[in-house]
Amino acid sequence: MPLRGFADSLNLSVATALCIQQLFHICPDAVGAMSDDERRQLRQSWFPKLATQRILTPKQKKHRLKLKEKIESIKSLSEEAINHNPQLKGKYDNLPQWEAELKEIDESIQIKAMNSVRDLIDNPPAPLSDLRRADEHRTCNVGKKTRKKNEQHWKGMAATANYGGKHGSTASEFRSLAET
Repeated sequence: MPLRGFADSLNLSVATALCIQQLFHICPDAVGAMSDDERRQLRQSWFPKLATQRILTPKQKKHRLKLKEKIESIKSLSEEAINHNPQLKGKYDNLPQWEAELKEIDESIQIKAMNSVRDLIDNPPAPLSDLRRADEHRTCNVGKKTRKKNEQHWKGMAATANYGGKHGSTASEFRSLAET
């Protein structure tokens, strides 16, 4: 695909999506005949799944992962090994508590995810008209010496400007919507 300027590489799914969108521009009749109700059901199914990836903070994700690992490690042991090791027996006794905590976290994630996308299900955002990355999010992946050497040639180009992005802004947005 022809890309100009400081282009990011595209993975297969993104390249395929761009090609399909271009085909729809060439032949608008190729668009399917999905009803509004079917579209709503699809959003109701997928939007919460997408939001679940943004609900937990990195610290909460790490805690959840460690909890899952503890549960799986205890479940993988034989009854004989557990009975012969007092330390493992103590961990095995904690298994119901850990499973309940994990279940509570997962249920909380589902509820928060649904809360964060509730308005988007009935009022989805408009389709994107320009799929290029916003200038604020483009970067030039070169070393300091190369950047310094080409400073005059690249002056004013979006990819070479040092924008101060708001790291994790979409995750923060989903978390704040989940609490309402």
